[in-house]
Amino acid sequence: MHWYGKRRLLEFDVAAWEAALAADTGSTSTYTFDQTVTSGLITDISSGAPSFFTNDGVILGGPIVRTAKSKWVIPLRSGSTYNIYETTDFKTYTLYSTTSAYTETLDSVTSVISDGSDTDKVVSNFDTLNQAGLLEENLSFNDYERTGLVISNNDRVIVRNSGTENISFNVMGYEGA
Repeated sequence: MHWYGKRRLLEFDVAAWEAALAADTGSTSTYTFDQTVTSGLITDISSGAPSFFTNDGVILGGPIVRTAKSKWVIPLRSGSTYNIYETTDFKTYTLYSTTSAYTETLDSVTSVISDGSDTDKVVSNFDTLNQAGLLEENLSFNDYERTGLVISNNDRVIVRNSGTENISFNVMGYEGA
């Protein structure tokens, strides 16, 4: 967002907004942007962001990718310049090296290996996994989407490709505190 002639990275305090709206006597509907900042409803967190974030012409250069629990990489592009940043809280950022790798051992037979932006290989003894929550088996598809799946903490989604073509899958959701 441009504010006072500069691009800014802003954080909205949802709890403060809800409280202000619940106690609203009509005054919040006439707040200027400066008043929302002064009252603490919005915080300018640009000082914690790399300067590249706030340069004019910088756009998202690809998808924001979760590489581990509470760890994301954010590719940004300005013209032909790409910078990739890593964050754990979306407030502090470090320049990300795409040559670093990530490995997580889920249990004694399952490991996830990633180059930071793509999961390259899942090593697993799939047949030893509990089949109690099996949703689909031997499914053939071109485009497939499953929505509305609710899983509990510590549950996991496992995809096994028995075919000869490569597949990719995304799991999106909410990680509450």
